[in-house]
Amino acid sequence: MAKKISAPLERTARLLDLVPYISSHQGISLKELAQTFKVDQGQMTSDLTTLWMCGLPGYTPLELMDLDFESGFVTIHNAETLSKPRSISFDEGVALVLGLDLLRSAISSDRSDLLERIDLLSQRLAGLIKLPSALSATALVNQEVSSAISEALKSRMGLQITYHSLYRDELSTRTIYPIAMVEREGHFYLSAYCYSALDFREFRIDRIQGATVQSVQKEIPKSAVQQASRF
Repeated sequence: MAKKISAPLERTARLLDLVPYISSHQGISLKELAQTFKVDQGQMTSDLTTLWMCGLPGYTPLELMDLDFESGFVTIHNAETLSKPRSISFDEGVALVLGLDLLRSAISSDRSDLLERIDLLSQRLAGLIKLPSALSATALVNQEVSSAISEALKSRMGLQITYHSLYRDELSTRTIYPIAMVEREGHFYLSAYCYSALDFREFRIDRIQGATVQSVQKEIPKSAVQQASRF
């Protein structure tokens, strides 16, 4: 059976949670740890191997995490050292602010609680490193993509797009029927019918890597319209 691979953001969140959890549950079995974080033991071993290569700047054996899990029980031997607060350099602060901006762009607008916490943390980091102006890691909209979208909307043609899913960290090629552009919380989205998903979708325009207008007119299947009208 093929090994299930965790999405990058999901795995990053788990890695961040693992260190304090193991520190307060020293000697926990690998099996129980995997069950707690709802992954198989193979994925948990991979996560622990990644953590084993992480640590504080310097990255010598003295600063790296001293993890022991080969026996089937997991222990961090230098947890006290890793828990000591440390100062953040300007470069590290900038990297964290940009990372938080990317994380913010991947979170649904429904999670206002998470978005608020990210904004507060970004502001605090910017203050600590005395960042002179706001930074953003959000990509600018490709002009060719914007032109193709406008043409497809006017001519009622289909559009083939290459789309970057930030959550899965993968590119996919889709054929869509664009309906309208909408703006929400500072981001522009293309509302469309997706022939790959056989359903209506919204695509964030700055994540569309490429767009080509189709030479044949497209239309939304009647069954999809009828299904949407029920809601």
